[in-house]
Amino acid sequence: MKMSTSKKIIIWYSIVVTTITAVVTIAAFIKREENRSNYKTASDYMTSEQYKDAIDLFENLNTYKDSDEKLNEAKYNLALDYYKEEDFETARDIFIELGDYLDSKIYVAQIDFKLIEQSQDFLYNTAFLYYQNEEFEKALEIYETIFDYKDSKTFILDCQKNIKRTSHNNIMAAGINNSITITNLGHIKTAGINGFNQLSVDSWEKIVSVDIYGTFTIGLQEDKTAVITGQTYSGIKISDSERWNDLIDVAAGEQFVVGLKSNGDVIADGHDGDHQIDANGWKGIIAIDAGSRFVVGLTKTKELIFAGYDNGQADKFDSLSNEQKEEWKDVVNISASGGQKLGRGGGHTVGLKSDGTLVAVGDNSFGQCDFSDTEKWSDIVKVATGDWYTVGLKSNGTVVMSGKNFENCYYIDEKILNEHDNIVDIAAGYGQTMLLTEDGEIICFGFDDEGKDQLNAFKGAMIPQY
Repeated sequence: MKMSTSKKIIIWYSIVVTTITAVVTIAAFIKREENRSNYKTASDYMTSEQYKDAIDLFENLNTYKDSDEKLNEAKYNLALDYYKEEDFETARDIFIELGDYLDSKIYVAQIDFKLIEQSQDFLYNTAFLYYQNEEFEKALEIYETIFDYKDSKTFILDCQKNIKRTSHNNIMAAGINNSITITNLGHIKTAGINGFNQLSVDSWEKIVSVDIYGTFTIGLQEDKTAVITGQTYSGIKISDSERWNDLIDVAAGEQFVVGLKSNGDVIADGHDGDHQIDANGWKGIIAIDAGSRFVVGLTKTKELIFAGYDNGQADKFDSLSNEQKEEWKDVVNISASGGQKLGRGGGHTVGLKSDGTLVAVGDNSFGQCDFSDTEKWSDIVKVATGDWYTVGLKSNGTVVMSGKNFENCYYIDEKILNEHDNIVDIAAGYGQTMLLTEDGEIICFGFDDEGKDQLNAFKGAMIPQY
């Protein structure tokens, strides 16, 4: 008897269902065995602390047994390993992923703190390298961003001192018949007579440094170019102004001016009666200044060189002993004054050392080069030489002076000095002393030739950065 078609279909259907069921059952069995094997392997990885391998397996086990919990445990332990190895950023990413698991959030907070500390430590070490290389402005910029870290505050103060010691900028200047200052707007305020047009400075702006002594005033602008006004006794002006650029320092003598370029070259112009203009063309100079009739430069090798009537200063420097010359190796800035042929003060040059002490060469007939009181003459951040005396500004805002007054001429006034501990800049010249308070007020005392003390009590002078 033949089987009907419908029965055949039913039989085939049963066979197919049975086969599929068998296949599914076998597949499920295989999957269970695979999961069991992977779970055991992953657990073995956990035991042997191979957390990365364990994570790879647990992530594919989905909900098999406690795989989810084991996965979190493996990730947590891996994050701890990274944490111990101080790979904080990788550890932080994993702890964040774990969310509320155990104390992951606490570790995230701890890592955030450590990352800040790591960043601060990197910045601190970078700043210290700049400091060791005497790149104090770069060091200071970094130390100020981490001022509460380690001893950064101490380094900030030390950087500021060193920047002030090496700065060539003069906010005030005292001359034979004049005194001048830069205002807080970058203009020039003047006092005294204008017999040689040396005070014709109304159009000047953006001035950062200034000097005057006799018949010329020279100013240094923000763009490192110089502006010059005045003339020699015979009426000669300085007209070749195009070469007065890329300057880092300027100075004025009795009838001449001098400038120091950033590459160490020196330019000079004006009256050359004593060959002071021979300084024009000097190379390898790091600091300059001018006396009445001479120019002095500090070389990269920390030697002094002179041009003009130095009244034996060059010979005195050359005759220093090796030990004495060694003291000049730490000099970072210089100030010079005096040197008149027929007047008092034969000329002296003072070197400011990196440790805040001073050395000097030249005329000491008034005690202007006597810095033997080491407690008094320590921690100096700026020095200014007058024709017969020396003024020092200490880092605590007090001022000290050496030399002696002529009869009834009080350019050295201990009473005034003792009244102030807020001085931020100083200047000295032909018998006149100028102090600048932290409020921008000028204090003048000494010779008042032709009304040059009229700047006394002027408020509105530029304040130095440090």
